[in-house]
Amino acid sequence: MNDQRLTNWQAMCILISTIAGVGVLPLPRLAVTAGESAAPLVTVGGILLGALLVMLWSLLGMRFPDLSPVAYSKLILGKWASGVLLFVIALFYLVATAFSFREFSEVTGTFVLRRTPLEVILFMMLLLVVISARKDIYSFTLIHAFYTPFVVGPVVFMMILSFSEVELLNLQPFTTNPDFTFWVGSLGITTLFRNVAIYTFIVPRMRNPQKALKVGLTGTAISGGLYLVIVITTVGVFGTEEIKRLVWPTLELGRATIVPGEFLERMDALFLVTWIISVFNSLLSGYYLILLIIKEKLGLKDHRMLATFLMPFMFLAAMMPQNVIQLYRLSTHILPWGLIAMIIIPSALLVVAGIRGKGGVAHAPDKG
Repeated sequence: MNDQRLTNWQAMCILISTIAGVGVLPLPRLAVTAGESAAPLVTVGGILLGALLVMLWSLLGMRFPDLSPVAYSKLILGKWASGVLLFVIALFYLVATAFSFREFSEVTGTFVLRRTPLEVILFMMLLLVVISARKDIYSFTLIHAFYTPFVVGPVVFMMILSFSEVELLNLQPFTTNPDFTFWVGSLGITTLFRNVAIYTFIVPRMRNPQKALKVGLTGTAISGGLYLVIVITTVGVFGTEEIKRLVWPTLELGRATIVPGEFLERMDALFLVTWIISVFNSLLSGYYLILLIIKEKLGLKDHRMLATFLMPFMFLAAMMPQNVIQLYRLSTHILPWGLIAMIIIPSALLVVAGIRGKGGVAHAPDKG
């Protein structure tokens, strides 16, 4: 473990840039499919479930402020049970991260590198992530802290410009009766928060782990707020029926946004650059999470070779879907169930830890 402790701001940056990933492009379509004009409410439901996920992992980190999830899961459940649990978590994140790599490659191949083979785009992004993932966790943190303003700033700027095009009629009726489809849609949006599990490895490296919950919920609120504004603006500009026909509505919003004075004609180009940065951060977090789980479970001193070893498996998993339609179909069936497991697991660990008297906030040292 690196001796340098992370500040609250650095920990928050990791969450913000990790959450704001590849899923931002189809986000309005997912919300509209589940709730029509009540898409903002569907998004709020997803954000609240994401906050619950962050809260559960934060509470575990605060209960075991000096231990990683690999260490405290072994302490709570024992060697074999924790081993099975960690294998399930690592497998889920391998599949989820691979799907994110593939989605990035599909979007980039469609809008930017149209003549470049999909495999080449995927390999180059994967290589960039692998090289970055070979660094220690403090360097990993600095990457997120550096890029966070370049993710949040342009998105806020584009949303402000788009507000003038919003038709309030497109957002009515704003409310709906939450049915099964509503909550399934909210759960689908919560899958965009899945990589927040990396926060479990950040908490024991914070200067004051007892502030993990406050920091975690603040970071989630900022990222969730961006998601909510994107959905409201996109639905307000295009309307529900038009959004249903768009694969990546947020990108179309960038194309429709006009800068006063027309000194910048291609807002979608600026948005794509911002999106690529945010996707890199999110992919890095997912990949790094898998490395840390495997590294600590196997008792390795270094994860650099492991980062390279995992690369071909990630590539093959990303290329499994035949096309983007199958990719989204598989994501719809696999990721929500995995996310439910990611909510159940920390809940169960907290309950078992309480029953067995393991850990405890009252005995946690203050590192402030």
